[in-house]
This record gives sequence, structure tokens and C-alpha cells, in this order.
Amino acid sequence: MASPRVLKLALALVLICMLFVSPCVNAVIQCPQAVRSVSPCMQFLRMGGNLRPRCCTSLKSLNVAARTKQDRQSVCRCFKSGLRRHSGLSVPRINSLPAKCGINVHYNFGPSFNCSKTIRVAIASRSVLKYQVGRSIVTALMASAGVGTLVGIMMACVLLSAPHVKRAKAKANISCGTVINHITPCLNYLQKGGTPPGACCAGVKAVNSEAKTTPDRKATCACLKDAASMVPGLKPDLMKSLPAKCGVNIPFIISPDTDCSQ
Repeated sequence: MASPRVLKLALALVLICMLFVSPCVNAVIQCPQAVRSVSPCMQFLRMGGNLRPRCCTSLKSLNVAARTKQDRQSVCRCFKSGLRRHSGLSVPRINSLPAKCGINVHYNFGPSFNCSKTIRVAIASRSVLKYQVGRSIVTALMASAGVGTLVGIMMACVLLSAPHVKRAKAKANISCGTVINHITPCLNYLQKGGTPPGACCAGVKAVNSEAKTTPDRKATCACLKDAASMVPGLKPDLMKSLPAKCGVNIPFIISPDTDCSQ
């Protein structure tokens, strides 16, 4: 049976996720998906030390999976309503994580941080991107010594607020967040080569089966195109050959140069 401390953490996680999803009706990426993506970072967020490679891969994927201004405002409201009552957040560790993963965030959180101001974010050596985020994270970020799960949720939501991926003009049923979640297991292969893992091909096949309509295909293409341009170290030849290696025939090439409007 789980210990009382684990049960309390699980309950806190459920409550925070409920608070996150409630004001984010129009958000594409929901809290449970974000939490799953940052789970490889939990050991570092609790105890420090070395980061697992999967942690940074997941954070970069989340950083690519961008949302609208409304989504970012909802994220901030989620922080305010869900985290302001919880103590124990380690601000220095939160602030160090993006840099350790090669994600350049040009600000530090603190008790006086104002979410409504312009924040600049860049991935690796790419150009700095300016964007507006909605209201209020801060009150929650005043404490020390931490509950790793809550830190992970906060870190995921911060990274999700970066608006790198454009929405398709036509309405699509598939979201960029879903696409990114499916292809995350492929990132190591796309950077280093070898053989695509089973989870990677399963994700590619899932994307192919879920993107059924023309708007879905265009939205998927736009998402993968932006991901290909934003995540450093992806090899173009491996991106182009991935569908065939997974036994999938898609009507476009995964590349930063692909025209997704066709």
C-alpha cells in the first residue's frame, strides 16, 4: 500500500490538474499530458544531480508544442488558483532546469514576477522570440525546499506557454500537442540514427491514423514542420525516411522546408 506521503502527493497532483483543466477549456495541451511529459525530470526536481536525457527531450518537445495567447493566460490563471496555496517550491532548481536542457529563458521567477509582461524565450542559439503571457503565476513561487510533483507541473506549464507552433487556419480535430506527444519517442532516433524504437513507430502510426481529414493533415504537417525547425540536432534524412521505416505512407515530407498549404 502506498505511504501517506505518496497519497498526499497524488491527491495534490489530482487537485492541481483539476484546477489546471478547469479554466483552460480552449487549451489543446492539458495538464495530465504535460505531467506525463515531465515525469522523467522528477528525480532532478526532487533531489538535484544529473538530468536524464529523456527529461530534456520531453521539455524541448513541450517547448515546441505552443499555444495561443488565451492558452497562456489560462496557464497563468491555473498557477494562481492552483499553486499559490502550496509551499515548498524550490525556485533556484526551477530556474536552472531550462538552461540545463539548452532552453534559453531570459528571466528568473521570483516573488515579484509579473506574468503579464513581455517575456523572451529562445531555444539553444535560435533567435529570441517575444510573447505575451497572461496573468499571475507568482505568489506560488515564494517558498523553498520542494514538492517535486508540483514543481514538475509548474515547469511543464511554463514551457508550454512558448508560442512556437502556429495553428492551422482551417479547423482541425488533431492538435499539435497530440502530435508532439506521439512523436516524442522518435527524437533520440532523429538525432542519432540507428533503429526507430517500437514506441516511435507506434506514435507515427497513431498520428497517421488520427489525422484523417485535409485540415488534420495540414495541421499535422505544420506542427511537424515547426518541430523540425525548433528542435536542434534533428537530421533531415532521418526525418524524411522515418515514415517509411515505420511502414507509414504520409502525403508530405517532414522538413522545415515543407509547404503545408498544399
